[in-house]
Amino acid sequence: MFVFITLLVIFGVNKIAAATGADWLGYLSGALIFLLFFYNYKAMRNFYQQGRFKTIAKFLILHFANFIIAIILFSIFTLLSLFKI
Repeated sequence: MFVFITLLVIFGVNKIAAATGADWLGYLSGALIFLLFFYNYKAMRNFYQQGRFKTIAKFLILHFANFIIAIILFSIFTLLSLFKI
């Protein structure tokens, strides 16, 4: 639930920044994105009840795998849209 609410706030801040031209809102958006990663780390640390090194390793592996899957899906959807399948 925290992630969805924070993403909603980030999208809202970005829309306001685009409409008003307030550059300082970009820093707020960046801080909120950092907060998402920090919250995810703390949640994993609490759930697994393991040390910092193991939690950071799992955190990095999870986010790297998520990044790779996002790239693969983006490529598939791009190819499908190009060929209009």
